[in-house]
Amino acid sequence: MTSLTRTTLYNNTLVECTDNIAYVCLHNEIRKDTFIYDPGKIVQQLHQIPSTEHKSVTSECKSDSFIIPLRMQDNCNNKGSDEDHDNFYHYSDYDECEGNENGGAYQCKKCNVAQFRYPDGTVRLRNPHIELMDQDILYHLALGSESHDLVEMFGDVKFICMGGTPKRMESFAYYIMKEIGHKLPTGTTLQDISQYSYRYSMYKVGPVLSVSHGMGVPSIGILLHEVIKLMYHAKAKDPIFFRIGTCGGIGLEGGTVVISDDVVDEMGNHYYEVPMLGKPVRRPAKLDRRLVRELRALADPEDPYETTTGTTMCANDFYEGQGRTDGAFCDYTEAEKMTYLTQLQSNGVKNIEMEVVPFAALTHHAGIKAAVVCVTLLDRMKGDQVCAPKEVMNEWQIRPQKLVGRYIKRYLQTKGRISFDGHGSMAVKSPRRFKLVQQESETFD
Repeated sequence: MTSLTRTTLYNNTLVECTDNIAYVCLHNEIRKDTFIYDPGKIVQQLHQIPSTEHKSVTSECKSDSFIIPLRMQDNCNNKGSDEDHDNFYHYSDYDECEGNENGGAYQCKKCNVAQFRYPDGTVRLRNPHIELMDQDILYHLALGSESHDLVEMFGDVKFICMGGTPKRMESFAYYIMKEIGHKLPTGTTLQDISQYSYRYSMYKVGPVLSVSHGMGVPSIGILLHEVIKLMYHAKAKDPIFFRIGTCGGIGLEGGTVVISDDVVDEMGNHYYEVPMLGKPVRRPAKLDRRLVRELRALADPEDPYETTTGTTMCANDFYEGQGRTDGAFCDYTEAEKMTYLTQLQSNGVKNIEMEVVPFAALTHHAGIKAAVVCVTLLDRMKGDQVCAPKEVMNEWQIRPQKLVGRYIKRYLQTKGRISFDGHGSMAVKSPRRFKLVQQESETFD
């Protein structure tokens, strides 16, 4: 196998990584260090190398080598706080730096775009191993990078909308089809693209992908990995992710729509912690602030329900993890439960669900704009059980869909994309590989 060479620019510095060695050109010198796969750490490590390791610039610095991302935080002209720099504004369709509510500045888009996007705006993965694979099998979606023509199938996708159940996301697919005026080809019906995975459902309506993510942190985490990779293989440009779901309200009546502007776990942490190679790794869980504001502005005063913003708590359990007293086990009193919920409310928590932390963290880590819009099924300050009639809950669940639908429709109208071409058919590149992927995804524990 030929060695893989990668280069990038960091603060007017050329970094070249060949096999496990990294070279960086600094002031007409080259420094050498072991290549660390975490791009954000490469330059930190290189700057710690003694000057004795320097050598003169040679032809090893190749400007035409494959480019990988590096964090360009130190090169940003904005002088906000360290927290502002960490909370960079996601790469988007906007060219300007975005200020925050406190008068600070987010990290300039131009200073971190290369970390997440290729020059044409397509998604860049933060995983150098994917490019070396003969085929990337998206196991839980029943898709493969060589068995399917993912560019033809998904290259025009702009919006990825996720929800818990297959039925809800099928309903959303039909809803958004009507809202944006998308017409299926004559003689065709809406197809569950991932039907052979028996895990998630996926429907494509023009530039909108409607996907079920199941219940809980592990389920949505797996899906996000594969959908982000799908966007990479499809060469989708600047995708926007939405989670459309249900939740329990804290001091909010059932049927209230909540747009998450901050996220925490059960311990009040603003990060997603995942054990990797036996060590805990934390990733900030942050949503796109501008997207939150734009969604909030689309709430219609004539809507017969309240739409609000606030902090959303992500729990790892439906019962004890959310302080319910109606599970199979309960080792606390009703009074202790109410004290806990009251404390959450005083901390600005508006609702509780089970997916927002990994959703926010993984989209943030990928540099993808994302938002969460949920509807409350009950006020947890008044009880634990979901007692609303089914027909009432069905109407409530449409409310977040309406808000996200308004955003999508307005965006497409603004961009002049309200009519669509014929992307999205089940384009098979290799029948043999397609069959192998199908068989692999049909096999489950």
